[in-house]
This record gives sequence, C-alpha cells and structure tokens, in this order.
Amino acid sequence: MRSEAGDLISAGSVLLAVLGILFGLWYSDIAEALEVKPSKHPEDDVEKAHQVRGVLVSKALPLSVAASFVTLLLLPDSLAITAQALRVIRGNAQGPYDAVAASLVALTLASFAFAAYGLRLTWRLLRLRRTLSSEPRD
Repeated sequence: MRSEAGDLISAGSVLLAVLGILFGLWYSDIAEALEVKPSKHPEDDVEKAHQVRGVLVSKALPLSVAASFVTLLLLPDSLAITAQALRVIRGNAQGPYDAVAASLVALTLASFAFAAYGLRLTWRLLRLRRTLSSEPRD
C-alpha cells in the first residue's frame, strides 16, 4: 500500500499544483465576473451576460470539473485508509501509523475543498448569468 499511496500522492499533487496555478491565473477574471451587477434594463446586460458566460465556460467550470475529478480519483483509496485507521482506533485491527497513507487522506481533503470552492464559484456564476439573461426587472 505504501508504494501505491506514494504514487497516488505524487500524481494527485501534480494535478492539484497545475489546478492551483490555473486557479491563481484565472481567479481575477472569475472575481471580476462575479462583481458584475445587473442593470435595470435586460437589453443593457447582453454584453455582461456574454462576459459571465465566457468566464464560466472557459475558467470556472473546467477548474471545478478537474478538481472534482482529482477528488474522485483519490477518494476510494482514502476511504479504505480511513476505514482501516478507524478499525485500528477501535481495537479491531492492528497496524503501524503510516504517514504516506495519512498524507493521501490529507491530499484528498484538500482536493475536496478545492473542488467545493470551485463548484461554489461556478454556481454563483450560473446564477448571475441567469439573472443577467432574465426578463425585465423592476
């Protein structure tokens, strides 16, 4: 398990590093799109809706999907490691502490947090786009 967990940590770390770099490069565009405010007349919001859609489709959604994929990739092994750790804690099994396995669980939790935040930003952009594309407002 040690070698397999180490390989997963290496692969997951590289993937999260790439996602982190992309997130850092794209976050200002995402934040700027989230600051867009609807005007009183929907016809004035066509360009704003286009901007929000562009950021949503080209940046927020791909990051969210990729981070979710990394989480799903690491999740089965992390759940098995966590289940084994719980058996050891309860006294139903024996085994030494494995820092590599614990690191895999920590990496999975970090990727989950990244994915959750990305999905939250994506959801906010979707709602904003829907608001910008809606009928007349009062």
